[in-house]
Amino acid sequence: SAAEWGRCGVLQLARDAGEDASQRAAIAALGYPPEYAQYLNAGQASGRAGVNLTAGGLWFQEAGWIRPESLVLSLLHRSRPAMLLGREASALERRGESWAVLDAAGREIASSPNVVLANAADAARLWPSPHLKLRRIRGQLTYVPPLSGLKTVLLRSGMVLPPIEGITVTGAFPSMAPWGGK
Repeated sequence: SAAEWGRCGVLQLARDAGEDASQRAAIAALGYPPEYAQYLNAGQASGRAGVNLTAGGLWFQEAGWIRPESLVLSLLHRSRPAMLLGREASALERRGESWAVLDAAGREIASSPNVVLANAADAARLWPSPHLKLRRIRGQLTYVPPLSGLKTVLLRSGMVLPPIEGITVTGAFPSMAPWGGK
């Protein structure tokens, strides 16, 4: 199965004058080709987005959106992994050229040269690594009627996607605060 995605461009809008200045300075210093990233003022950004915007920001013309579930299913379909359902992996151990997946009693459940940890924040328990910093964060998605005219993904203190199959997806960016925190 194919991943469901769309290349529509992404606008990372500046939150305030300080971030606007930082975005401009970064683009000037990094010298990216405009096909990769460029700064757009509010008028240019409005033209790309198809809606009136009050801020400019960074434009990534080759970026877009993807449905995460469809990506995972596509990758699984292509790689045809062995899946062991109803078993709990308690440890992951390197043995020569392979990885051994162990249960709570230390018995080997499976062995493979490659392992994908698809268990969110619990991955650090199976593979403790000083350079892998994982933490639980919260976020929220909301589905609303199509936002007329919107042609790109917009990012600021949240995100909004252009209409996909008659629905616009909006979301709050994750907060590092605990539930109910500020």
